[in-house]
Amino acid sequence: GGFIPCRQLADKRRRSPPEAASGSDGCGSRQGMTPPPRPALRELSGTDAPHPRHGAQRFRAGYSQAMRISVGSDMRQPVTDAVIQWLAEHDHSLTLAGPLVDGDAREWVEVSAATVRPVADGNADAAVVFCWSGTGACMAANKVRGVRAALCADAETARLARKYDHANVLVMAMRSTAPAVALETLEAFLSEPWGEDDFDTRNVAALNRLDVTGG
Repeated sequence: GGFIPCRQLADKRRRSPPEAASGSDGCGSRQGMTPPPRPALRELSGTDAPHPRHGAQRFRAGYSQAMRISVGSDMRQPVTDAVIQWLAEHDHSLTLAGPLVDGDAREWVEVSAATVRPVADGNADAAVVFCWSGTGACMAANKVRGVRAALCADAETARLARKYDHANVLVMAMRSTAPAVALETLEAFLSEPWGEDDFDTRNVAALNRLDVTGG
């Protein structure tokens, strides 16, 4: 679907975010999972005009205004709701993929690739992807040419991924990431500019060449 401004969700942010979900390890594990209720997410289907395109170039320096952000997951959990709510409160224009959208039953490989493709194509400024362990979503995301996805468990890792690796996709694990930690990690990821030291740019250029050469 298209990008939708989500200001209408701003007044529904949870005051006490629930703890991270528990369950078996492994990407996309649904065993024993009961999805939380959906009321806030239904409002994402509103008909407000799409947010104007800002371009990924501006995101290099960290965000200072609303951006187009793609969010995808193979399950809907409290941590995914918390991230969507935070992005909505900050007026970012969202597009959702996977079970975050009613009727979308795609699994982690398809969801991850679909979520990050707009970043690679220049149609989104950033993406946030979840799976149960985070590892599968990160692998799938990095198979898409032009994507530099980083699996981050805390804010400092997210900052370093932006500075040294010029990450343009944030991946988080639903199994181990509490909503409060996810929000700290997300804000750090969006706020940190790409590093411009020679060490940073030289290594990212070498990384990008792997997209072409494969090794």
